[in-house]
This record gives sequence, structure tokens and C-alpha cells, in this order.
Amino acid sequence: MTETATPKPSPIAKGIVVGCGLLCLAFVVIVIMAIATVPDSAERVSSTPAPAAKPTGLPITAFDLWRHYENNEIAADKAYKGRWLTITGQIDDIGTDLLNTPFVTFRRSSQIFSVQAMFTRGRDEDLLAGFNRMQTITITCRGSGKLGNVIVRDCFVP
Repeated sequence: MTETATPKPSPIAKGIVVGCGLLCLAFVVIVIMAIATVPDSAERVSSTPAPAAKPTGLPITAFDLWRHYENNEIAADKAYKGRWLTITGQIDDIGTDLLNTPFVTFRRSSQIFSVQAMFTRGRDEDLLAGFNRMQTITITCRGSGKLGNVIVRDCFVP
């Protein structure tokens, strides 16, 4: 009985497989983060109109909010989740997520993640079109917790 040798994959083929796997993993993480930042349908309905009586929020800088979450996420959730916050910080990025919800992220030091302020689709695009990177802004938002970025929702300019 003769044995046939199974050809071994080349190092280039192994590299391609590993690279594709890492790319797929990165894509899945991005999709999960985008889905997790989308409010459920009850929140979406309640957040579409601007607040009738604009709430005043607890004043905090974007840097301090991020720092509190980095230090102790549970304590930060107890302090900020569900509460109105008036956040001041320097804009790092302006864009839309996978569901075309407009957002602003605030500048941070050397971190990958930051504070991400979610605005209302169909209402706030003109407002955000007037913002610029590196501009310092003050906005009021409702704390929503941390999922990579510290997420705040229902944002508006006070």
C-alpha cells in the first residue's frame, strides 16, 4: 500500500487565511458595537423629537467623563447612566454610524475609544454640518453607558 503525501499549505496561504480571519473578526466587532449603540424601538420613538423642556445636565468635560469610565465603569454607570449631562469638549470626529445616526466624538489623548455623542437622525444633520473638528462645543445628552466608546444619547445644543 502506497501512502500519498498531503501537500502542506504555503506560508503565504496561511498568512492570507489569518489575515482574512482577523478582518472578519474586526468587522464583527464593529457591527456589534454599532448595533449595541442603537436604542431599542421604545427609546427611538421617545428620542426622535427634541425634548419639550430642554433639561439641564450635570456639567462635566468629555475628558473627565471618559476618565471616570476608565477608572471604574460600574461607579460611572451609577453616576451618569440615564442622567442628563452637559458635556464640554473638543470635537475629534463628526459622522454617522451604520444606521445613519449622526454623532460627534470628542478628542482624547492616545486612546482608541472616546466619548461618542449620538444626535437624532432627521433632525440634527444641519446642526452637525456647522461643526468642525477641533472646535470646542458644549452639548447636553443623556448618559447611556460604555461599549468601547462612552455613549451619550439624545444630544442637543443647550
